[in-house]
Amino acid sequence: MILFGSNKKKIFLIIALITLFIESNANSIENKIKLKINNEIITSYDIINEANYLKAFNRNFKDLDNQKIEEISKNSLTSQKIKKLEILKYIKKIDFNSQYIDRALEQNYKKMGIQSYDEFLAYLKVYSVDVNLIKEKISLDLLWKQLVLSKYSKKIKIDEKKLKNKITQNNNNKIKSYLLTEILFVAESKEELENKIKIIKESILKIGFENTALTYSVSDSSKDNGKIGWVSENSLNEKIKISLEKLNVGEITDLIIMPGSFLILKIEDIKLENKNINQDMELKRLIDIEKNKQLKQYSNIYFNKIKKDYQINEF
Repeated sequence: MILFGSNKKKIFLIIALITLFIESNANSIENKIKLKINNEIITSYDIINEANYLKAFNRNFKDLDNQKIEEISKNSLTSQKIKKLEILKYIKKIDFNSQYIDRALEQNYKKMGIQSYDEFLAYLKVYSVDVNLIKEKISLDLLWKQLVLSKYSKKIKIDEKKLKNKITQNNNNKIKSYLLTEILFVAESKEELENKIKIIKESILKIGFENTALTYSVSDSSKDNGKIGWVSENSLNEKIKISLEKLNVGEITDLIIMPGSFLILKIEDIKLENKNINQDMELKRLIDIEKNKQLKQYSNIYFNKIKKDYQINEF
């Protein structure tokens, strides 16, 4: 995505006008407490800022109605506040400024096709988003992953023999990969599961898979419309691989039962690549993918466990 062309004066004029419109609307709204999670509050300004952030990083978010935008923004902020409170049980304060955060920030905006920090600041200004808000989110995300790793690292089990066999079986110089989007959700009873499946299916028909992922998915990928990216079939577990093999581009899997959660996948694209496999490097890559996959599952399990310990009051 190329955001800036040769006619920069015209672009910056448009940016200034949009920014003025956003700021004038935001300033006309009275700031009220909307939610309280233990002693942490979420205000109407916080919700506006979160909505602006989500619009900046999710291309279809602005197409949702205002009620749905507010609902998603409140849910997103609630998850962040719970994670922040849990993190602060183990450290004294959260540092939002470091070289590591800056590097992660650069990686994020370059994925969007933005080449410089100044261009990124200009892009954020269009949506009235403060760059420090982005840094805070990155920092919380990294600290949360570290916390989950510290609690569950001993539970991670890697079957290297199985991975080696998978590499050998697929070593035909043709690698099939899927561009995937996901919706991951939890349910504690059969009745709740049936209800959520119905709601999610109706939502997909009404607002599309990506916006449904943003609305209902509990995965970290939800903030990016459920995008996982390109995934080699070598790195998929057998259950998911079988579910995907029978589908074409644009199609959606049936419900896939995962440890502690339920998964629905959409195939955005498929590619076959000629590739000479270095078996040692491929093994290392698959081990990393498997570790991250298990940590992601434990992250969801841990969050749903601690969420019950926090008092959430809506005003």
